[in-house]
Amino acid sequence: MNGRVSREEDPERLLRLVADEIPNFNDVNVATAFSKFSKLCRFRTFPRNIVADDRFRGLMLRARNMCADGQLQARQLSNIWHAVAKMSAAGKLTTVDVDVNDTLGALEVAVARVGPGMDPQASANTIWTFATLGLTPGAEAWAVLDAAVVRVGPGMKEQELSNIVWAHATLGLEPRAEARAALETAAVRLGPAMNAQAVANTLWGVAKLGWEPGAKAWAALETAVVRMGPGMKPQEHSNTVWAYATLGWEPGAEARAALEAAVVRVGPGMEPQDLSNTIWSYATLGLTLGAAARAALEVVAVRVAPGMGPQHLANTLWAYATQGWEPGAEARAALEAAVLRVGPSMNAQALANTFFAYATLRLMPEAKAWTALEAAAARVAPDMKPQNVANTMLAYGPRRCGAAAVVSPAAAAPRAVSDGSAPPRPLAAHRAQLASRTSS
Repeated sequence: MNGRVSREEDPERLLRLVADEIPNFNDVNVATAFSKFSKLCRFRTFPRNIVADDRFRGLMLRARNMCADGQLQARQLSNIWHAVAKMSAAGKLTTVDVDVNDTLGALEVAVARVGPGMDPQASANTIWTFATLGLTPGAEAWAVLDAAVVRVGPGMKEQELSNIVWAHATLGLEPRAEARAALETAAVRLGPAMNAQAVANTLWGVAKLGWEPGAKAWAALETAVVRMGPGMKPQEHSNTVWAYATLGWEPGAEARAALEAAVVRVGPGMEPQDLSNTIWSYATLGLTLGAAARAALEVVAVRVAPGMGPQHLANTLWAYATQGWEPGAEARAALEAAVLRVGPSMNAQALANTFFAYATLRLMPEAKAWTALEAAAARVAPDMKPQNVANTMLAYGPRRCGAAAVVSPAAAAPRAVSDGSAPPRPLAAHRAQLASRTSS
């Protein structure tokens, strides 16, 4: 039976197979079917909303029943979790569906039972799924998963380590002391074999949690940065330098050289957030980029400015000003056009840092951009903090008096954009809200 499920390459035929054989499915067959659906969801013929199909609902019901009677074991449970997360990420199912939530609730209850038997992959997949779905596990399930991290730490592989650290950071849940020690020990052991994505995700997670690794773990991660810098993709690079800046750790000479060389190479593929985080990170660390890296970032600024959001723009301008780096004519024009476009949606901090940047660089925006900034100032003034007011008024000095005042850049330091995801919600609360909607 499992071979038939795993060999099927057509979504409709797989649904038919599930409908015909579901009474005969054991726990392995159920998990394999979920995994196969998650692999097929990239096909054009895959249903837009798989949970609307009664045959898939039957598969979810079978999984819930197996959770209730204790048939699902650790590996199968984690595979179902992982498959649901992948289909959700592909937009093929949603956690607001009642049947999906009932299934997730049953799976969470089962975690407490099977957690002690989870291997490293099962543990990592389950924790990663909660984070990917943006749902926080309940206290009992989380305690079991935290204990599993301690137990499976010595057997973790690189991706399992990075997925677990990334998930903790995404959920905003700091590991207990024992789990943290297990993860740091794993980082020391696995650092020499980490690929670019694993080291970037691990560093991002550590920085997001504000967790400073011990000397041995940090040395292992930095060695991985030196080795993998030449192969990093734009987001991997920007997440890595963001992590250094967020933790306030200046990279060693070799790591700094590897990361700066990567700027030139990945520049053509950078998105607005990559540029913003990269330039913000170097400015925050007080590190001056070489001519080649600066030229590469200027080209990126011209290209991505039309797609910048308010915080991307404000952080980029703040970084230019903090480093005393006046943008070239093309970059300046592109950034001013962005000011005009995003001004109406700037918050108080983004606006204040934009004003700060122009004042510090002794640059005067064109009339339309200035008008957009003034309109934004009138809108957000009631929400401004004292530092926002000070940085905003700074810009009026050069306009009215022809001279820029001097202010400590650190006083105006913005927060870089680490990701655009919504904060995770407790799974139990999410399910309760759905239940109230359906009963009303």
